Amino acid sequence: MSTLAAVTTWRGEKFLNGRSVYWAGTDGTLWVSYTNLDGGFSQLSTSRTMKRLAVDSSDADVPTGLYGIDSNDKPVKYNHGDWTDLDLGPGTASRKAVDVAVSTDDKSVWYVIAEGQYYAWPFGGTVIPKFLLLGFMAIAPMSAPDPNDPNSTGAAWGVTTGGQLAFSSGESWGIGQVGNYMISGLSDVSTSLSYAWLLKPDGSVWVTQDGYGSQRVGAHFTAKSICGSSQDDHCFAVDTDGNPWRTDDSSPM
Repeated sequence: MSTLAAVTTWRGEKFLNGRSVYWAGTDGTLWVSYTNLDGGFSQLSTSRTMKRLAVDSSDADVPTGLYGIDSNDKPVKYNHGDWTDLDLGPGTASRKAVDVAVSTDDKSVWYVIAEGQYYAWPFGGTVIPKFLLLGFMAIAPMSAPDPNDPNSTGAAWGVTTGGQLAFSSGESWGIGQVGNYMISGLSDVSTSLSYAWLLKPDGSVWVTQDGYGSQRVGAHFTAKSICGSSQDDHCFAVDTDGNPWRTDDSSPM
């Protein structure tokens, strides 16, 4: 198998039994495996190299809801055996996408743009752009903003452009209080059923439940891509050498 760049799997409550972990190779290949990593990896057809991946609960060898960011920083979706471009709305064609994730209610896909704003796209609906003072570089959404409420932010964990962990229950983003801020020094965030999984610039992987206390996962393990899982609170990862991994402890803290 190729050296890997990114991984994704379904993060929501629906349990999946099939081939539902997707891996992007640095050489443009695309792979799918079982959640237990047994049974090997099967290659899917593709003509683009992916930097980031996200998937909904479609549990199949060829999913109906696989999204990505390609090597040109463009938002794309996997359709009929290859990637197709997505249009996030007026003025977005020249902007670079930096992160993508599907909400755990299985109803929307979110893209984060390099300038810090994010675009939540409800399935079957219209893209909801969010331009906030608090800019983001990574997102792990639960539910999309209310399209009828201009103040609604959607429910999500996020990492700001300054590396600060942030959380929104749906109406506003917060990073804690003065003197008691959430975890900082981060580059990425994902979630499983009970935990938020955090990646730091040095490649170390951490886990938290409340956004304040955290514990490192694997004393010497370093990664370049992480994704929490719907299965037993595991986390999948691509290590810094491009190899696939999964945590083996369903109670990491």
